[in-house]
Amino acid sequence: MKKNKYLLLCSSLAALLLLVWAAVEENFLKEWRRIQTQGRSEEGRISVQLRQVVNRQLGVADRCVSCHVAMAPGEQGVRGHAVLVPHKPVVHDPAEYGCTVCHGGQGQATEKLDAHGAVHFWPEPMLPARMSEAGCGACHAALHVPGQERLKAAELAFTRLDCYACHRVDGKGGTLRPDQGGMEGPDLSRAGMVPYDPDWHAGHLAKAAQAAGGAWRVFAPVSDEDRALLEVFLRTRVAAPRLVAAKSVFHSSGCLGCHKVSGVGGDDGPDLTQ
Repeated sequence: MKKNKYLLLCSSLAALLLLVWAAVEENFLKEWRRIQTQGRSEEGRISVQLRQVVNRQLGVADRCVSCHVAMAPGEQGVRGHAVLVPHKPVVHDPAEYGCTVCHGGQGQATEKLDAHGAVHFWPEPMLPARMSEAGCGACHAALHVPGQERLKAAELAFTRLDCYACHRVDGKGGTLRPDQGGMEGPDLSRAGMVPYDPDWHAGHLAKAAQAAGGAWRVFAPVSDEDRALLEVFLRTRVAAPRLVAAKSVFHSSGCLGCHKVSGVGGDDGPDLTQ
């Protein structure tokens, strides 16, 4: 009888210790808590709490920002740890759209391996950094991209016609030379997603005729052939240049001869839709 009492006492103490350890680990030792403890904003220490980005329209509730706090809404200035850096400028603000809709992973998890989706039975692990723009295809699969020769000609036309002098595209260009007046044109990095003026050429000619000097005076008429190339270039600007380049290589290499994508292509190779 006494032996059973000692056994019960020991098992009870062991259970109590396990509960205490679980409480300590949950409330003090979680990785996201340690990261936030080191976080600092201009006002000082940041509050240690679960953070998440919710987008009901997309059906996501991503807690990635519990570790990557500097990507959370209004907290881009938080520093103090290697992961506390803001997201690079992209078309879709992660503070609004969340993370998993583009990058994959398990948005509601708060442990690194679970959140990155590197676990059994999770169908959408996070994309490797070198393949990050592949996530754009989840929504923009219908983007029409010509073959490499046509796309290259379009890119060269945009450069040859000096459009970069006024317009920024994918982080390049957009500032006129010092002796040209310093005016900037609109950023065209998203021209393939956001409607732009189809009569831009006539508008440019009208402004050039009215200008007394500066950049508009040097604008010259663009041939029909070059305007067609510029249209190709603008239609493929979705702020994901590597995605566009990859689709162009895919089309130019004849991959659809063997592989099917979204119901189009051959049957000899595996279906690459997913």
